[in-house]
Amino acid sequence: MNIEVKHLLEQAEGSSETYPLELADLRIDEATLAQFKGTIVLTHLDDFILAQITGEAQMDQPCHRCLQTAKLRLPLNFSREFRAQILNPQHARGKQDDGESGRNDENEIEEAYPIRDGQIDLVPLLTEETIASIPFKVLCKEDCRGLCPQCGAN
Repeated sequence: MNIEVKHLLEQAEGSSETYPLELADLRIDEATLAQFKGTIVLTHLDDFILAQITGEAQMDQPCHRCLQTAKLRLPLNFSREFRAQILNPQHARGKQDDGESGRNDENEIEEAYPIRDGQIDLVPLLTEETIASIPFKVLCKEDCRGLCPQCGAN
């Protein structure tokens, strides 16, 4: 899902726009699809656009104990920067700052997603955030006892 932001970059600093987001087939991996519904607020700041995304991803995952399908509802609330130019690719999206960018904090991590042809692509960002929100052990219900070791029944 791409959003046109060229016009926002031409507006005054501090300008913002809000859009509804709805993705029916957000591919998490080869076998898993998620649905995302929420909003995005895009704000022009300095030389980048700040994207603030709030919403919920829904997906089916197998229960860790009984292997039945569990319906997950994952609330997402995060912000990310999109930059028109990333001069050094090593400084993009979570790479360590080596101090050459003029920043004082050597341990600061700069996360920047690219703006390509005046558009931002939200699919990689939403995919990463959805994957990061999946619990380590998915349960179909809190008191799931799992499969019986004797007969294999749930």
